[in-house]
Amino acid sequence: MLLNNFIFSLNVVAPVFLLLFVGYFLRRDILDARTAGRLNWIVYNCALPLMLFRDIAGSDFTSVLDSGLIIFAIVSTLIIFLITSLLALKLVKPTETGAFIQGACRGNYAIVGLQIIANILGESQTGKAALITTFVIPLYNVLSVFVLTLNSNEKDKSKGLWDNVRAALMNIVKNPLIIGILAGVPFSVFHIRLPGAIASVVNSLAVLATPLALLSIGASINLSQIRNKFKPAAIASALKLIATPLIFVPIALKMGFTGERLVILYVMFATPTALNSYIMADLMGNDSTLAANIVLITILGSLFTFTIGVFWLRMIGAF
Repeated sequence: MLLNNFIFSLNVVAPVFLLLFVGYFLRRDILDARTAGRLNWIVYNCALPLMLFRDIAGSDFTSVLDSGLIIFAIVSTLIIFLITSLLALKLVKPTETGAFIQGACRGNYAIVGLQIIANILGESQTGKAALITTFVIPLYNVLSVFVLTLNSNEKDKSKGLWDNVRAALMNIVKNPLIIGILAGVPFSVFHIRLPGAIASVVNSLAVLATPLALLSIGASINLSQIRNKFKPAAIASALKLIATPLIFVPIALKMGFTGERLVILYVMFATPTALNSYIMADLMGNDSTLAANIVLITILGSLFTFTIGVFWLRMIGAF
């Protein structure tokens, strides 16, 4: 079982690494800094919003609605962001705060998490897991935009707290990822389907999100800087992959979450940091090097933490 779980984790994570390395090796001749920046823009403003729109529009709110699971996911996410924000005041430099908080809290649930849940429970048992994205992904984006705006290294230092709060709220309203999610909600609620040709175009652009994001991150990795940012990246990664599941999964178990509900919550807590956290940090004037390093370390680390976590879930009979 342990070997099977390890192979399962490897099959999930290995393609991510391969694309990262492709991006890294292309950075010299093709994906220079200017090209990578344009790639970031395409991913952030087009591919990722369309991917989220497609996923939300294709979900069914009514058949898999689990209010208890949703409430626990939302409340726990808020608590995680709050605790991490307080820890960041003591653990990292002010210029690293935004990237640190986002990296330690924001899991890649929509891309990596759903695939892992499908591999554990089966493709036909992912309804509740998919529905969680409707609530968790917007929350991740709202909190991330808020944190990154308030801690942006490019913000106007002469502005007061409320000016920066208003700027954060405006960024939330204009955030392409949130717009993509909200646009998909009425399609899901009223079971609206896009015309075939438009649906095909949306899907074609949506499937570009993950590979383009990975290539962009790979092209932006500077191995000489990883050493300089290793400590805060390692701390954020440990909080994301180890501390969060160790704290909140037992709480969920004590509160009566078992079976597929426990699996969903574990994966939500244990997924590596979202790939687009680097893109958002870069575009919003935060420490993009730290953000990229957290993504890289959590992806690598999740190969081992997922193996242990899934094995533990299997041992206690969660699935």
